[in-house]
Amino acid sequence: MERIRSIYERRSIRKYQDQSVPRAFIEEILNAGRMAPSAKNRQPWKYVVCGGMYKKELLRVMQSGLPSTGCSSLTRSATSPWTS
Repeated sequence: MERIRSIYERRSIRKYQDQSVPRAFIEEILNAGRMAPSAKNRQPWKYVVCGGMYKKELLRVMQSGLPSTGCSSLTRSATSPWTS
């Protein structure tokens, strides 16, 4: 019943704090997400994790609009989100 209650009590919060999230916590969340079921076990997960100057550059590019061919260099595979 706690899971059902969690669904009903879920809420969105848009007041962000100016604090870094520990990398280990981000990895734990991404790994938990990878374990979620997917249709026909396709596992189409894609994540973008950026921080520091990379985050600022990504935000700049997003604000100016991504060209249709420019997005592929910004994505990382879910199996290896920390590789370059």
